[in-house]
Amino acid sequence: MRHRWFLGSTIVIIVLFTIAGLSLAQEQIPRGNTPESAFSIQTTMGTAFLYQGRLLDGGRPAKGIYDFRFRLYNAQTGGSRVGPPVYRNNVPIQNGLFNVVLDFGSTVFQGYGRWLEIAVRPGNSTGDYTVLNPRQPIYAVPYALSLRPGATIRDGESTVMLNRFANLPSPASLSWKYGIFASSDGSTTNTSYIGVAGIGRNVGVYGSSMSADGYGGQFVNTASGGTALYARAKEDTDADLVLGGTSNANDNGVIASDPHYPSSDIVLRSNDTVRVDLDADGNGEDADFEIRDKDGNLIFNVDDSGAVISALPRPAYDSGWQSISQGQIKVFVHNLGGSPDNYVVDMTCKSNNVPIGINQLYFGGDGRNGEKYGAYWRSLTSTRITVYRMPDDEHCDKVRIRIWVYK
Repeated sequence: MRHRWFLGSTIVIIVLFTIAGLSLAQEQIPRGNTPESAFSIQTTMGTAFLYQGRLLDGGRPAKGIYDFRFRLYNAQTGGSRVGPPVYRNNVPIQNGLFNVVLDFGSTVFQGYGRWLEIAVRPGNSTGDYTVLNPRQPIYAVPYALSLRPGATIRDGESTVMLNRFANLPSPASLSWKYGIFASSDGSTTNTSYIGVAGIGRNVGVYGSSMSADGYGGQFVNTASGGTALYARAKEDTDADLVLGGTSNANDNGVIASDPHYPSSDIVLRSNDTVRVDLDADGNGEDADFEIRDKDGNLIFNVDDSGAVISALPRPAYDSGWQSISQGQIKVFVHNLGGSPDNYVVDMTCKSNNVPIGINQLYFGGDGRNGEKYGAYWRSLTSTRITVYRMPDDEHCDKVRIRIWVYK
């Protein structure tokens, strides 16, 4: 039997979120009294949608069982196929009307135009499909128009633009391309959009994660020489970046390298001055600039009065206390490399005579009445240093060598 197919022009494309979702979208919820559950995701949304059509067979409404093949294209004619084909076999048709659920995956609908090519054959056939022309355009559900590229979502006090050019506030002569441009336009400082320490804040973009390994937001620039995140306040005295605190007992703003990559570094790069203002709010709270080692030990500290504490850096080499006998020549291997001209060496003695203790008695050596006292270091190289305790010395039972390197 020879079939003449015709796809009726009364085509309806419906994107179904869920029946409950549609009724929710129609219900008007008073602003400011929105229940928390309205924003809770109970079930993850799928990518399937319902296609309804009318098929004529030989000029008459089709009736019976038919097989369909659906392909998605990026143009009405020609173009390229997008995503995998979808087959629906043994679809029942009554009075020419049919319904099928189609799912082309999560990557095919990203705001670009799409056309559906439909091919059909009798349900009891294993032969070739007959392609129906023309391809059918995929139309958007009206509220989905707010998510297309270039769309603007706005209420009285906030604006979100998708894939838009927008002027950078300063300097005004620049126009930048934004994937998402969000603006909090409200001027009332206590408008409670996002609660921060009990105070309302107008927030342009808010991200959140409840995973210990997650990120509230991620910014990536894959171009060499590019910048992943740009932050700019209006005035030089305004903060370009604020690290949040939650209470007086938990108010640290922390910058950390990636905890998933132990070798990751933090680099501060400046074209001009790097400045740290201590107690900037002037509330008199103790404010220090500290540098600590891997064990949390304080190495360097400047307090808000300008006093410098523990300013002497830790040495590059520290021998610790080492016993040395009278008349002994002892070699300390440090392997610091570089030039010894850049070394600063400290040698300290410790006496077994308790009242004398740590000392530098006869440092460099001394001689009297034919006896030789004291100890000294010599023969400094890029790998070692030599210490000599004189034969008659009484006060350098232990020696400690520390070396700093300045490059």
